[in-house]
Amino acid sequence: LPVIVTTGAMNIGSSYRLTQLLRCAMLYETATSRTAVIEYSDDGGASWSTWSTVTTGVTTSVTPARWLGPSLRRRQLQVRLSLASAIGFKMYSLLVNLMVGEELSP
Repeated sequence: LPVIVTTGAMNIGSSYRLTQLLRCAMLYETATSRTAVIEYSDDGGASWSTWSTVTTGVTTSVTPARWLGPSLRRRQLQVRLSLASAIGFKMYSLLVNLMVGEELSP
């Protein structure tokens, strides 16, 4: 079974400013190395685009993984983390760092 974790729609600030995705992080343990993919949606989850990927190492203790992707500014965002298999994998948390972006042009 795959691992898929999706946030709700995120919009910080006001409807007159963009939301900027800065970075994502998770705390995990895994018995095998695997690739985790962070995707984003700006249309309520109808379509998804890859923002960044990371390959995790084998670990028997809680370990952080961090993603720094390209600068991304949208009116609203959803973030999705996916891995191909949940076997031998434990995820404790997913952190999404956002910042208020620039004002929208009239």
